[in-house]
Amino acid sequence: MNNKYHSLSYFRDGIAGVYKRTGKESRFGYINTLGEEIIDCKFITGVLFSPCGYAKVVDAEPNLCVIDRQGNIVFKYPHRELVGDAFDMSEDMRDVFDLVKVFSHTHIIAHKSDNPFGDDWRLIGTKDGNRDLGVRSIGAIGNSNNGIISVMDFSERWGAVNENGEWVIPAKYNRLDILPYSDSVALPDYFSAAVNGNHGLISRNGETALDFIYDDVSYVTDQCIVVKTGGKYGVITLAGETIIPCKYNNLKVYPDEGIICVKVQGLWGWTDMNGDILVKPTFYVGDKSTIWFSDGLARVYHRDSRKIGFLNKYGEMIIPYKFNHPVANFSEGRAAFFKRNHIEKKGWINTAGEVVIPPIYTTSEMYFREGCTPVKYNREWFYIDRNGTRCLF
Repeated sequence: MNNKYHSLSYFRDGIAGVYKRTGKESRFGYINTLGEEIIDCKFITGVLFSPCGYAKVVDAEPNLCVIDRQGNIVFKYPHRELVGDAFDMSEDMRDVFDLVKVFSHTHIIAHKSDNPFGDDWRLIGTKDGNRDLGVRSIGAIGNSNNGIISVMDFSERWGAVNENGEWVIPAKYNRLDILPYSDSVALPDYFSAAVNGNHGLISRNGETALDFIYDDVSYVTDQCIVVKTGGKYGVITLAGETIIPCKYNNLKVYPDEGIICVKVQGLWGWTDMNGDILVKPTFYVGDKSTIWFSDGLARVYHRDSRKIGFLNKYGEMIIPYKFNHPVANFSEGRAAFFKRNHIEKKGWINTAGEVVIPPIYTTSEMYFREGCTPVKYNREWFYIDRNGTRCLF
């Protein structure tokens, strides 16, 4: 029986976060897939490690710190008084963690200044030790990819810097987004930018790659670009050729499935990557929801009964409309569902719609990651595998 930890997270890159009782207090640390405590439970709270190998934690002082996978402190937020103020105000610590940003795709840490009347940030490079990059950003910090991060300077114009703090895109745009947000489809040499409210695309050297004539440019791959004009979404090529005209209320690209989902009058259908209709817009996923494919299946609702089922990219109902209670999207071949009239109890079905793990567990996690998920049963926390077998603790 595991009485050691009273809360567990899912695993990311072989590391999970855990909370352990130490006397009357609870402390946060990290374990590996063998259940070994690789970073001692000595922090007030923390988050999982980013792909670059950094995690944010709050120590007992409290100081907001960034640590590496060995538990070494690589950065300590210099304005401890702000951490204390935010800690007093926020039970879930979001106010604290917002003081420092750790980016997934670059070795840069951004931290907020101690200016109580401003919203300015400093950038620290961690590739060769902590080094102030001499870059200041006001109002906002953008996203990152491939060693580049978008920032706003004190003239309130957007540009981009690299891991050495060198400006690779001059700060002259109303907005600059490094798109998209997925490693598998990223084109890191292109940026979505805006000038005077018009959006276009620029290359890494700042040259215009797509004219600034759109309301928004929100997705970029080597196959297609999602654009918006007149309040409607469409898809074009990098050369500006139309794949799907701008006529849809919403649009979502799934390159792994080879489809582009479109929404018409509240119903979803999809085309192939050339814009040819594969499935007519006949499926409902909620008034404000976007259709989501995972493990080759998408969750849909019956318009009248509101029962839930799942279909594949060919529009075939693989799991019929039969669930009256909430069901999550699939992850690693499993989808969480809730026990009828008992919303805190979860179980899991397989891609055939069969119950493989009964709804007896309490957990904040919905999905399987790296082959397991944390659960709570009879006041005890442990991990189960995709068959429901207890596999750790």
